[in-house]
Amino acid sequence: MIDDKTPLEAVAEAAQDYCRLIEQVRANQLAEWLKCVESALLRLDASVRRLASQEPYHAYKLAHDLDARFESYLRLKRYLDHYDELSPEPEITGYNDLGLGNLSENLIDIYFEVRRGLASYEAGMVGDQSAQRLWSNGYRNYWQQHLQEARKRLDLIRLAG
Repeated sequence: MIDDKTPLEAVAEAAQDYCRLIEQVRANQLAEWLKCVESALLRLDASVRRLASQEPYHAYKLAHDLDARFESYLRLKRYLDHYDELSPEPEITGYNDLGLGNLSENLIDIYFEVRRGLASYEAGMVGDQSAQRLWSNGYRNYWQQHLQEARKRLDLIRLAG
C-alpha cells in the first residue's frame, strides 16, 4: 500500500500518536507502553526528517512552559521509576555518550515541542508559527537530540530485559 499522506500530514499523525501515548501512560502496562513509545519515536523521527528536508532553516524559540513541563516530567518519572535512570553495563558498547538527561526528561521535552506543533497544525496557523516550521526547526535545533537520546535509552531498557 502506498502512503499518500503529505509530509506534514505524516508528522501530524505521528505527533498525535506520540502525544496520546505520553498522556496515557499507566504503571500496570509499562512494558507494552515502552514498546509503543519506541515505535512512535521511530515513526516521528522518520516523518519529521522528511518534512524538515523540505523546509528551509529558520531560527527556533522554545516555548516558556517550564511549570507544565516540570509537572509532566514528575508524573512520567513516577511511572518510569527505575527505568528512568538506567545506566549501561560497562561491557555494553555504544551507550557511553548518554548525557541529555533521563528518559522522562527526554520524552517530556519531545512531547511539549511536538504538541506545540500539533496545536498549530490543528489551528491551521501559517508563517513562523506554522506546524511545518515549528516541527522542522524545533527538530533540527532542539528535540532531535532528545529523540536520539530517548531512543538509545529505550534500546538500553530492551537490552536490560
